[in-house]
Order: sequence, then C-alpha cells, then structure tokens
Amino acid sequence: MMTWNSQIFQIRVKETNGGYQAQEVGSTNVGAGESIPDAITDYAERCKRSEG
Repeated sequence: MMTWNSQIFQIRVKETNGGYQAQEVGSTNVGAGESIPDAITDYAERCKRSEG
C-alpha cells in the first residue's frame, strides 16, 4: 500500500524593474532574483531563515 503526503503551494511571481519577486499567498516573506527560479529559491531560503 502506498501513501502520499503532499502540500500545494501557491507562489506568485511578479516582474519588477530589475528582475522578479516571489511570494506565497498569505506570507510576509518575499524573495527576489534576476530570474523566476532565482526568486523562488530566494523566497524558500528566506522562509527557512525565518522559521528557526
């Protein structure tokens, strides 16, 4: 028998003058980067730092 645990995240990315910003719905953390993947990675790293 297989069980699955999953979480769905809704991360919004918007283009700014110098790149992109990523933010999960309901979060106060905002990530930034020159590309969409960079912004999402920065957002995730900021969330990790704010947790602990």
